[in-house]
Amino acid sequence: MSSSPARQGRVAVVGAGPAGMAAALSLHQAGHQVLLLGRYPQARAAGNILNLWPPPIKALSMLGVDTSDLGAPCESQFRRSDGRVRCTVRLPADVIRDYSGGFIGLLRPELYERMAAALPPGMLRANRAVELLEQDARSARLHLSDGTVEEADGDGHAAAARLAADFAAPLPQLVAATDPDNIQRWVLRDREPLKRWSRGRVTLAGDAAHATSPYAAYGAGMAIEDGYFLGRRLAGLDLTDYAAVQAALDAYETPRRPHTARQTQQAWILGKVFHHAPAPLRPVRDLILDHTPLLQKVVGESSPREIISQLDDITEAEKPFRASLPH
Repeated sequence: MSSSPARQGRVAVVGAGPAGMAAALSLHQAGHQVLLLGRYPQARAAGNILNLWPPPIKALSMLGVDTSDLGAPCESQFRRSDGRVRCTVRLPADVIRDYSGGFIGLLRPELYERMAAALPPGMLRANRAVELLEQDARSARLHLSDGTVEEADGDGHAAAARLAADFAAPLPQLVAATDPDNIQRWVLRDREPLKRWSRGRVTLAGDAAHATSPYAAYGAGMAIEDGYFLGRRLAGLDLTDYAAVQAALDAYETPRRPHTARQTQQAWILGKVFHHAPAPLRPVRDLILDHTPLLQKVVGESSPREIISQLDDITEAEKPFRASLPH
């Protein structure tokens, strides 16, 4: 039995970070016409160092991103300031073998460059800030500016200097010596997990869906996974079918919400425990973390289970997707 080819749909992806680029690549592979809108002159990294887990490494490979010699293999550990190991995230040997050593550490610009290089020519439209989004059952409409982005804080270099003023040397001096063109604003937000990501034809991915504190090294990885799964869910769909689009977006976010909520909440808790504990409670905290297996149980053993589960989910998502492609 043969089926008629799916109608090519038009999809706009707003934001050229890891989630946006992954979604654009996955949607393009699914046969849709994709417009990726970025408000900056190019896909630019927010932050510096990240740690990619095996699931996003696998997703990147499926999306056609070159992952060869990407970053450096590393082991994820939690240590005291004196170097004592409190927790180690141990991965199965086959996962370490198959995914570049398991965890890989790298600079964010390298990831952005690899992902941007995989985008088809002309897909990314830079200097396109979205001022207004409208939608109905027929379509979603984006109202774009001329590319100019106004920051609420005013001059970025001056704002960074103010924030750094109370820190010990050499941070204030480093900020003062930084070229203003290399200053960017990266807002970290803590918020309760969203109960819904999608409304009508519009959905969220990455930090827009689950803002992640930088204490779990998984924010960019979850964003890549979001983009991958979004494209797979919309593969083979007639995007003019409003009910089908809504069902696909629900199928995309339903398994992602609990996974990302666990990770973002864990990152938030780790940040509070390690960096914001009141001084009188720190000896108690250290006694528990140094002399009980609590951290190893909560993080060291749960993280490998999550990783293997996500790898299995990608394998299952890929089977029907590959079967639907023209031979």
